[in-house]
Amino acid sequence: MEIQRRLLSQIEILALKGNLDTAACMELRPLVTQIVESGKNELCLDFTSTQEADPAGLKFLRNLCKIFASRKKQIHAFGASSQLGHKLNQLEEWVQSVQYYKSNTEFENSFADQYALWCKKLFTVAQGGALWRSVNLRCPLCRHEGFSGFLLNLSGYEETWEEEDITPQWKALNNSENSIEWEVYEVAVCPSCLFAARRLNFFEVIMPEGGLEHCLTAENLESLEKIAIKRRGILGPTQEKQAKYLFGAPRERSMAYPAWKLFEITLRGLQKGRKMENPLELAHANILLAKFAPSQGERKEALSTAYVWLQDMIGKYLNYSKKDLARAYVYAVSVGLALDRNEDVRSNFEKYQSQCASDTAYDFYTQRMESLVHSLRH
Repeated sequence: MEIQRRLLSQIEILALKGNLDTAACMELRPLVTQIVESGKNELCLDFTSTQEADPAGLKFLRNLCKIFASRKKQIHAFGASSQLGHKLNQLEEWVQSVQYYKSNTEFENSFADQYALWCKKLFTVAQGGALWRSVNLRCPLCRHEGFSGFLLNLSGYEETWEEEDITPQWKALNNSENSIEWEVYEVAVCPSCLFAARRLNFFEVIMPEGGLEHCLTAENLESLEKIAIKRRGILGPTQEKQAKYLFGAPRERSMAYPAWKLFEITLRGLQKGRKMENPLELAHANILLAKFAPSQGERKEALSTAYVWLQDMIGKYLNYSKKDLARAYVYAVSVGLALDRNEDVRSNFEKYQSQCASDTAYDFYTQRMESLVHSLRH
């Protein structure tokens, strides 16, 4: 059996290609053990290319369900054939403990909805009365607390493509008073150790009725502590002393660049050796660094870095979800146009057409891709 491993935030996804038999179980066992012992990661099994499961494979899955249930962890799965699905549904442990999805798209949409739902619930207790509010955070590294992270009420905004931007923008609906350049506020920064993250669940959230824990593992925290010195080089001495105010609200647009730079350092700190678990997130950060760069040289450097990660991701497309791949293609074409890589642009457009364009779930990206390539033709 061939096993492909990828990470979607805190969920480890194992794509199983071939037969789930005794030999495959022996190969899977150390991977699953590592996931269980890692702390907070959940598991998702991708059966899209799994032909069959013999009695040994079914026994392995039954025991896996028991282990995860005993540790109160979730198993997700999708893509099983009708024949394999029938066998899985005969396992009582499987039916009781596994969250099953019909397809990868359904799984990804559900997972994306989980974080959106987490933010939506948090928004109801956040401070402020507008369509964007703040919450008090505690840093998982230095334990400093009382600084702000920000949330949008997405029901009051529409995600759109703007001609001058590479990434989509959130535009307020029917109320200019709620307009906000969200990317200026999107990254939360600890003013003490300068740890930065785009997702608020990388921090602890402080609330009167009790806080919400962060989602980082012990391994994550150890890696991030090792790069503390790199964060110190981003702000000058005067800015560091004023960081509590500079990264609060209102936040000057000039602080967007250091915020995204600090977040990029966080992502690189989570990198395992030469492998970046989420190259799209790193590419996105560099695209925003280019947007807010104080000089043309820094802008070009950031775009070039983003482009390398995007092209690497496209070259290894089997390792990534279709949704991430669709976004990577659109970003790669936009960055390619900015860097005058027209041949790459045409190639990536053709790959997008064959791999993503026929799926209506990605119409948002398909429309953007058509608009970008139209500009190249004219």
